[in-house]
Amino acid sequence: MKRIVIKETGKLELIESEPLKALHGTVKLKVLACGICGSDVALLQGHKNLTNERYFGHEFTGVVVETGGGIKDLKEGMRVTSGLVRSCGVCWNCRNGHPNYCGNLNDVLMPGGFANETLILHSESFQFLTPLPPEIDDIAGTLHETIGCVMRIVERSDLKAGQSVVILGLGAIGAITAEILKGIGAGIVIGVDLNPRRIESARDLKMDRVINRRDEDWLDQIYQAVGPRGADLVIEATGSTNALADAFTMARTGARVVVGSVYHDLGNHFDFKPIMRKELTVTGAKGSYPYISSDDRSVCLQPIRSGMLSLDKYFKVYTPEEAKQAFEDAIVGDSIKPVIRFNS
Repeated sequence: MKRIVIKETGKLELIESEPLKALHGTVKLKVLACGICGSDVALLQGHKNLTNERYFGHEFTGVVVETGGGIKDLKEGMRVTSGLVRSCGVCWNCRNGHPNYCGNLNDVLMPGGFANETLILHSESFQFLTPLPPEIDDIAGTLHETIGCVMRIVERSDLKAGQSVVILGLGAIGAITAEILKGIGAGIVIGVDLNPRRIESARDLKMDRVINRRDEDWLDQIYQAVGPRGADLVIEATGSTNALADAFTMARTGARVVVGSVYHDLGNHFDFKPIMRKELTVTGAKGSYPYISSDDRSVCLQPIRSGMLSLDKYFKVYTPEEAKQAFEDAIVGDSIKPVIRFNS
């Protein structure tokens, strides 16, 4: 099988390895496509330890080609997408309201979505696969796991109808969050970034204004849009501690700041006083999170199929042989969501 691997920090390689065989309790997929996540980039750049991460790629679509013993709900030929849809319900994390911490992807994905085939651990008590309806194509379907992360941000934001929202960071997480919050009743939604390519891409999305953080009057532009007291809700989706400091500055008294980022630097250089002085509520949001409807379907498919997202503006698709370029483009923000297509 073909597989993209990180040989060392900053170096990708497409290799051939032995075909996989479904084990008991696993599903073997022919991978159709896999999106590049910020955590994949962090792994490539050395921000995460390669010895601790045994999988590579977790935002994928595929077709079931083989099932091991104990698999009841998935059959050969079914098209599926990745993302947490069921947790065990009995571990400490599940019992205390954190099913997003049930299971470890190191144990679930073998070797992950950046290969033309992979194994996925699957059982009645833990599921990271859900059927993909025919109206969602192989590329758009790769957003399912991402939307599981976004929906956690949306839930933790506790948005009230008409509230002003500022989204810091217009990669996939920020862009999707902006469009979903706008779609469910936010007032003015403003996107902020300092990457000119992401700023240009975001101008075509469903948000009211896009601001360049490099503008000298960027903060004045925000206050002009949301009012002099500041924003009701700020979403931090950059992974930059500088942006977190910006969030505290632009938030109004009593505002909510939701952190959906992973930070790789220490935040010891900015003022924490606004948290107390403004009585801010600062909360984290870690995905992916299982959101299931009353008819046992993944809620995270709904934004894809509903027209809420500007899907035609999101993707740039690459072949496995173009993986190096795909990651380089992900780093510079050439598209909202780079996707590598393995099979069709």
